[in-house]
Amino acid sequence: MVSDPDTAVLLFQASAVGTVGIFAGLPVMLPLAANEIFGKTHGGKIYQKLWFSVPLANMVGTNIVSRRKDAAYNDAAADLAAGIDESTFSAAFGAPKAELGSLLVRRTIRC
Repeated sequence: MVSDPDTAVLLFQASAVGTVGIFAGLPVMLPLAANEIFGKTHGGKIYQKLWFSVPLANMVGTNIVSRRKDAAYNDAAADLAAGIDESTFSAAFGAPKAELGSLLVRRTIRC
């Protein structure tokens, strides 16, 4: 996790440029590269297989990142709740700490 805002912005910008490059430039360059590397006979089939894997990688990658984000969110909420005494927590959220998971699912608590 990056704590420096300038570094975080730089990493975001670099990833955005990389994403645009991949999804804007790759469809144009890949068929030519596949034909040059593997020959015209096999280049088309290889290109088709590569573009089958791109949407699959998008779905799987997004799912993994989303699950990791949710796990980190829940861990941060548990760490914050651990530092609060039970009566203060119950008064603020109307439920005991034992129900932290259900409070997070209902978005009653936000970190």
